[in-house]
Amino acid sequence: MTINPNVTLQAMQAVDDESKWDAILECAICCTRFTLPTTTPCGHTFCKNCLVRSLDHQHACPFCRDPLDFCPPPNQLLSAVIQQMFGEDEESADGLDPSDDRIPLMVGSLAFPGVSCVIHVFEPRYRLMLRRVMQSGRRRFGLCLLKRKTERGYHAYGTMLELMHVQTLPDGRSIVEAVGSHRFHVVSAHLVDGYHLAEIERVDDLDREQQQMLEQQQILHASASRARSQQVTSPLPGPMIAARPQLTVPLSGPRPIHPRRSWAHQAHPQTAQVNRAPWLQMHVRGLSVARPKKQEQSPASLPLLPPSPSVRHREESGTDELIDGLVLFIRKLIRYKQSNPTSHWLAPLGDPPPLDRDVRDRVKLVWWISNLMPLSEEEKIPLLTFRTLRERVLLVTLWKDKFEDQWSLQLNTNNNNIPSASSSPDLCCIS
Repeated sequence: MTINPNVTLQAMQAVDDESKWDAILECAICCTRFTLPTTTPCGHTFCKNCLVRSLDHQHACPFCRDPLDFCPPPNQLLSAVIQQMFGEDEESADGLDPSDDRIPLMVGSLAFPGVSCVIHVFEPRYRLMLRRVMQSGRRRFGLCLLKRKTERGYHAYGTMLELMHVQTLPDGRSIVEAVGSHRFHVVSAHLVDGYHLAEIERVDDLDREQQQMLEQQQILHASASRARSQQVTSPLPGPMIAARPQLTVPLSGPRPIHPRRSWAHQAHPQTAQVNRAPWLQMHVRGLSVARPKKQEQSPASLPLLPPSPSVRHREESGTDELIDGLVLFIRKLIRYKQSNPTSHWLAPLGDPPPLDRDVRDRVKLVWWISNLMPLSEEEKIPLLTFRTLRERVLLVTLWKDKFEDQWSLQLNTNNNNIPSASSSPDLCCIS
């Protein structure tokens, strides 16, 4: 039996046998009775949800392939006839099951809690996922980072996104504005219609008392480690050793006999103890009469240097002091942006959260600075696994010190004639 998606009132009136109604009112895509029947301009009828899913893959009629750029509204007359014949028919739910605790996952980029982001949804599977999320009323989904170095898979830690605004374009794509809500860890996931439905567990920071206790322990441990390193590197007093008397050669008397030397040894005495050709040795070592090669110290004779003050200060400083350093760095960036309005490399900086120590939200501020850092997403993914604010602050401070050293020439001057990043290829840029 052939499928005929042309449904007309004349064809319905010509049917005498009620058993043929199911064949006439059958969708050519899902092969079930019409739900919200929608008729295309070319005269073919499908379920509305089936037609929308088909248009995600190809902008054409699923039956005759005529161009079709939109989904027409449901056919009210045909819907009334079906309802009259078969009674009250429940609308087929193409959304998420309210009793299902799993969340839909989008695998792509990285997001942080409390930070706004804009997502371009263009893949058919994620178009379907977004429609189901909107229909379910939850208005949220998880975002996980794709593993770039492997063929498949994604990182097990992600961020829950709360939808703020969804703009659907005429061609079916969507622009989603969302904000990060909280972190999660994927326990298990299953593929449903091309995207993942995952069972997750929420990841939160430890309470404030536990974080303060761990911070004190880390500071004490860092101070003790520095004290031990200073004891190792400091010279220990030892017994005085008497100098060995040197033998002196009398000025008078017979002249000592020296072995015969060649003219090359006489011209270059520094190569006299080498059993190689003198000119070859000079070529290898770069020797000359006017500038002999400096003697290199062996690794055993080199003194052990204590750790740098910045590293020592970072490990032994409190979390609030480290955040003050991050705030100072942000103020430098803002000052440079104000003095160089033509510079485009600080355009994504935007308006930061409150920076004053009395009113700022430490957690939100650190997430905002982390999102600002011009690093790859693979380098930032460990931030989602940390359960204390201090761990994240230490890692972000390490990044800040590196970039502050690179941008010291631009950040430590207030002259307006500093060339912008667009005119100088050597400057770093934030993207």
